Amino acid sequence: MKINKKVKNIIGVLLSAIILYFIIVRFCKYWPEISPFLQNANWVYMLVGIIIVSIGIGIIAFIWQIVFKDLYKINLPFYQCLSIIFLPNIARYIPGKFWFIFGTVFLAKRWKLDVSATIVVSIIAQLFFLLGGIWVGFIASLLGKMEITTLILLPAVLFGILIFFLPSIFYKILNIILNLVGKGKNYAIPNSMTSKTVLLGTLIGIVMWIIIGFGVMISIKSVFPDFSLEYFINITGAYSLSYAVGYFSLITPAGLGIREGAMIYLLPKTILDAQKTFFVLATRVWMMLSEFILLIFIIILLLLKGEFRNLRRNPDE
Repeated sequence: MKINKKVKNIIGVLLSAIILYFIIVRFCKYWPEISPFLQNANWVYMLVGIIIVSIGIGIIAFIWQIVFKDLYKINLPFYQCLSIIFLPNIARYIPGKFWFIFGTVFLAKRWKLDVSATIVVSIIAQLFFLLGGIWVGFIASLLGKMEITTLILLPAVLFGILIFFLPSIFYKILNIILNLVGKGKNYAIPNSMTSKTVLLGTLIGIVMWIIIGFGVMISIKSVFPDFSLEYFINITGAYSLSYAVGYFSLITPAGLGIREGAMIYLLPKTILDAQKTFFVLATRVWMMLSEFILLIFIIILLLLKGEFRNLRRNPDE
């Protein structure tokens, strides 16, 4: 079994490397067209855009907070919710699921939370985030703003509607996910979420992607000032969907290569190939920088709250 996991990780890394190789080759091909724009880029605007993306990502903590309160009747401080949902998620850049589980368990024990409940809510929050992105992509496809037919996204959208009206379906799927993530461990799955929580979770997920898309557009215009704002829906829809595709790519670390390839396909043909190639690589870098900014923000919050002293203690104390 261990050999299979190693082979799976190796295949994932190789697949990511191959796709990225071809994208980088494209980037080198179009570098003479891109270089003059980068030399005259407005780096302040780019930083503002990256910070806005950080804000968009951080909003997921509200989903975590709402779901945890609804299911377990505990109202956690925002900074704890942000730390629990974000810090372990950084481990997605490492092949395998161990580090995500380890980080979540570590923080849950330090804050004396039920480990099972913490993992369940973290997965639910991620699903709402991805579902919000799929809805954004669906709306973009309805408006004819992407190179994808609406019918392809219809099953995912129907799934979102079903979990609103039939939460039992959602929990059956959640149970399957937990069995895959938890290697057969028995997680305490709550009985139900209220319709209000499901609606709020989905709406916050949509708002997150709109804010992220706005930040990405600002960063794009910092390099290509004449790039039309009319492409806002195109960029946001393509980015949200490609992110979901990369996220569900189980064999590649953080969807490397898969996300970029999907985004190139989803962006409209009216955008220049040079710009497309720049966008798919730049969005990856901007996302990583925004996560770094959010990480610094969380560290500052933990320092202000004196939480590093608690994190160093034995969880059994």
